[in-house]
Amino acid sequence: MGIEEELKEREKELDCLYRLTPLFTSYEGNEVPLLSIIEKELKNAMTYPEATDISFLLESEKGSDPLIQKKSDQHYFSSGFILEGGDLLILHLDFKNGEIELVPRERVLLESVLRLSAVTINRLRTEKILSGKNIALTELLNHLEVERDKQSRSLSTKVNSLILPILSQMEQGLGDEGVVKMKLIRNVLKEISAQTGNNFQGLLPILTSRELEICGLISTGSSTKEIATLLGICGETVERHRCTIRKKLGITKTGTRLSSFLKNM
Repeated sequence: MGIEEELKEREKELDCLYRLTPLFTSYEGNEVPLLSIIEKELKNAMTYPEATDISFLLESEKGSDPLIQKKSDQHYFSSGFILEGGDLLILHLDFKNGEIELVPRERVLLESVLRLSAVTINRLRTEKILSGKNIALTELLNHLEVERDKQSRSLSTKVNSLILPILSQMEQGLGDEGVVKMKLIRNVLKEISAQTGNNFQGLLPILTSRELEICGLISTGSSTKEIATLLGICGETVERHRCTIRKKLGITKTGTRLSSFLKNM
């Protein structure tokens, strides 16, 4: 082969590496399409591309030597590189014409591209694992955020619908000093409620203040008798309020417990 032809072949190899470099550094797709592109570029870089067969193969194999020479002579090339986790990336080259020989520079190119391909696949697999962990972490954080908001709203509900009304009843009959202390307690509880939110806030346009008060007591698991005692009303009145609340909230199924419905809001 003359100098001019030799330079042309070297130029083909450099063009091959130039086109493959972006894949080795920033490719983000699947492994199979990546290897297919590399096969085509390698084939075009060979001295006789039309007479050359090149293919990658992924096998599951354990080993300690990162570079495994499977078989290589003047007319045939097959070498493997162990990936992280144990899979083996093998690169095969064969000539359709048995008289064509693999020159040293082509062998060096094949070994170099094999190593770079293995490094790229390891990168893709690592990024996939990290992506999966990030998704799982995001889902966990979202779940914790939902639970935190639910607990905050539940606390606000108990303050507004249960504790504050009871404090108002207890305030009756207290002396001036007791009223001042009760006012201080009420203000602190209102501040806590404002910070945590109220999961019954959306019911304000639908229910009356008394119905909201009863909802707060129901959500704590209080019975009709207990609610009647706390509010100073009869049990029949509480039951009527229950029926009205269910009707306003559209709870038509008899199997749906009002307390469970309110807790899950």
